[in-house]
Amino acid sequence: MNYARLKKPLMTWLPFLALIVFALCALAYLALALTASAVGQVVAALCLLAALVIVVGRFNPLTKKARRGDTEGSLLLADVVGYEKMLEPFRRIQVVETARRQFAIDAAWAIGGDSLVAVLTPRATRMMGREYRVAVDLVANGHVYRAGFLPASVDVELDSLLQPFVSRGRFFEVPVTVSGAEKPFTVTVELGEIPADHPKTP
Repeated sequence: MNYARLKKPLMTWLPFLALIVFALCALAYLALALTASAVGQVVAALCLLAALVIVVGRFNPLTKKARRGDTEGSLLLADVVGYEKMLEPFRRIQVVETARRQFAIDAAWAIGGDSLVAVLTPRATRMMGREYRVAVDLVANGHVYRAGFLPASVDVELDSLLQPFVSRGRFFEVPVTVSGAEKPFTVTVELGEIPADHPKTP
């Protein structure tokens, strides 16, 4: 079955912005190399200014929070007002794409142990990815460790259901099990039904 995920707008996708900056810098170079006139200098200056605006806009701390801070949409505990619980019945779902996150899982398990909790983070992405995913972030001792993502068969619908809660700073905390005495670890979460009532206000 084909699961169509939502995608980041191009103007917020880092690889696309990097391509634009590169093109603007190349255009500025050509404008100076091909003509020494004032027009060429003005064109070059405008291109470099546009590139600078893109770079500053992307990495400006004032706008960083709206993107949850990085290219993967990681959970920021400062954004969490409170946690919600899912309703029964529960189903066990194995987290996918954990292979490249084994060190993070190991660290979270070592610190959190039996008190480790998992938080579902919608509108997350892979490193440099464009498709929105629902990430599973492990929270231990005030630190966040990304364990992986929910499979496509689950996260396509769940992403939109979580958004109204997340927009009010309320994230879903779910039971999590880390299996394995050593790497590679597997991570399983228990998912239930999203409450039908409106998200609680802080």
